[in-house]
Amino acid sequence: MGALKLDIRPDWVGILWFDLPGEKVNKLSAVVMEELERVLEDVAKDSRLRGLVIASRKRDVFIAGADVTEIRGVKDEKVAFDAGRRGQLILHKISKLSIPTVAAIDGVCVGGGLELALACGYRIATDNPKTSMGLVEVKLGIVPGFGGTQRLPRAVGLQESLKMILNGSTVDGKKALRMGLVSACVPAGLLIEEAAALALKAAHQGLKPKAFKPKGAMNWILEKTPFGRALVFKKSREAVLKATKGQYPAPLAALDIIRKTLSMDIEQGLEV
Repeated sequence: MGALKLDIRPDWVGILWFDLPGEKVNKLSAVVMEELERVLEDVAKDSRLRGLVIASRKRDVFIAGADVTEIRGVKDEKVAFDAGRRGQLILHKISKLSIPTVAAIDGVCVGGGLELALACGYRIATDNPKTSMGLVEVKLGIVPGFGGTQRLPRAVGLQESLKMILNGSTVDGKKALRMGLVSACVPAGLLIEEAAALALKAAHQGLKPKAFKPKGAMNWILEKTPFGRALVFKKSREAVLKATKGQYPAPLAALDIIRKTLSMDIEQGLEV
């Protein structure tokens, strides 16, 4: 009764299906994460695979994040630290695979679900009105702990990532395409074929995911210079304090993490 099933297509692209038994949504519980780790280890050993697509069999849901009941049950700091670190390391195995990886997103993709998608080299979303992507952890009083504070700024830039993380806001497939969070926005019926085709193209042509590039001189200053970044962090902190009256520590903690780690490599940033 596992939550994951790996199908291998004739073109040797693996489709890793999430389908948590007995649930309407997929959640990254501790048991699911252990299963994911085992599957990723098998994928890493299979030299026949040309690419990996991660998708969901749930209607209108990709992955709805970590299991909130498990988070609520954590009372000990070491338990929290160990769980977060383990989640990071498991998702990091996706980014370390030698084959192209594509998250095929149709429906809700929030919290740990988006962190998993961000660990993939590429993301494709659908134009389904139910498709929504975001790091909503601050609404639960926590910060994105599985790598979202590291990977979202790398994917969409500092300014857009801070808007999403500090507000816990979501974007649909079309907005995600405009901001560079996904590389395509397609009808749901084409999602798996488009994702598999992208994985194969990346494998055949030796492509690497495109790095974020700010558009325009002002955005380049704000994104790439110490002065510009300091201004973005200052304005973001002011906006958080105005909105929360200082009563909510999670957005400020997330802001501090991103400020400390923005110039680090990802392994150092995850440790912080």
